[in-house]
Amino acid sequence: VTIVTFLFDCLFIWSISIPTAVLLVKYKDDNYFKIFWIGFLGGTVLEYIMSWGMELVLGFTAWDYSSKFLNINGRVCLTYSVFWGILAIFWIKLIYPYLMKFIEKLVYSLGKKIMVGLLVFLAFNILLTFSAVLRARECERGIAPRNGYERFLDKTFNQKYLKNMYNNSWGDK
Repeated sequence: VTIVTFLFDCLFIWSISIPTAVLLVKYKDDNYFKIFWIGFLGGTVLEYIMSWGMELVLGFTAWDYSSKFLNINGRVCLTYSVFWGILAIFWIKLIYPYLMKFIEKLVYSLGKKIMVGLLVFLAFNILLTFSAVLRARECERGIAPRNGYERFLDKTFNQKYLKNMYNNSWGDK
């Protein structure tokens, strides 16, 4: 596994998770029970929408919970919904306070540079994901690579890689 393939795996998750976690911060003074339910419901709804959107736009999903207890259309299940609730508590009560102390110590100009860097990173992730999927679809139709970037995609994010990354659902639909 190269650093590029590792980043490709992780970036999609982080590009959705971080903005969502930031939205949860307004509940930082609420009790654990409320935070759990907000994370439980919010994470479940977001996971369902992301699964549905991925299937609609890309033609496949990255996960299938059909065999899990209390699942809804294989897109969400009780186990991961509980996980989202626990993760919300962990984020808001444990990580967020320390993160804010760190951020408050940053000079504004440095914080702004970090934010711009993260936005560029997110844009890169989105472009790389879509170009890898589109190129893999072209490979399925027998279209040869036309340039070095497409050869890079063929070598690094080929159909075998995408099938493994997307829960073996690549090409099933």
